[in-house]
Amino acid sequence: MWVPFILMSVVQTSALILFGNLPFNVNLGNLAAMAVMVICLAVAVTGIGLALTMLIRSVSQGLVVTQLITLGGALLGGLWVSTDGMPGIAQLIGKFTRSTGLNMHCWKLWLTVQGSRMFGCRG
Repeated sequence: MWVPFILMSVVQTSALILFGNLPFNVNLGNLAAMAVMVICLAVAVTGIGLALTMLIRSVSQGLVVTQLITLGGALLGGLWVSTDGMPGIAQLIGKFTRSTGLNMHCWKLWLTVQGSRMFGCRG
């Protein structure tokens, strides 16, 4: 039941990484660690998506919830405007939703501690 959705998410994430890497020549670091992160992301996102499908009762309700999550996360994460001008509570929430915030620091810590043992990478 989960496998097709996980595979689709792995393909989408891999395509984003590949097409982001080609024009900008971004150093991806250890590809084995990157593959583990892509698979973990795919499983987590698929789990969230399947949990939401259990809660949502109609297509229109699903569209609203999707827009709230996507646009709300982008707004609080500082994608559209700088978070410096936002109220304090919005800045605090933004630290957990932006890709350069807490989650990137957690991934870096995980890769530094665990990745050095498993893959020989350095953070």
